[in-house]
Amino acid sequence: TDEQMTNKNKGTLEEYMALKDSKEVVECLKELECKKGIVLFVQQSVLFGLDKGKKPEVETICTLFKDLFTNGILTAEIFEAGFDEPLQLLDDLSIDIPMAFDLMATFLATGIVAEKLTT
Repeated sequence: TDEQMTNKNKGTLEEYMALKDSKEVVECLKELECKKGIVLFVQQSVLFGLDKGKKPEVETICTLFKDLFTNGILTAEIFEAGFDEPLQLLDDLSIDIPMAFDLMATFLATGIVAEKLTT
């Protein structure tokens, strides 16, 4: 279910933020074998980074995204789909998170730099 994927993704992301080891994330996402679960992971990661409101956390997540592209877990389609909801919420988020637009730009630049997102 979506709730189970959300809970598993949350634990995976929290572990990554603590240990900065993308190998575990790669393995966890491979186990999902479900595009929807990976899209949800991207979405949760972006919202988590925006919620923290700090560039170092966002850059840490961007490093993870680069590793996921390199390992074939992320595709342009999955990456872009993971941004649908965060982009829709951006105006509202920017009220409480002054750097929301700058942080979102950092996330999107990751895809562009990885040459996986169409500019």
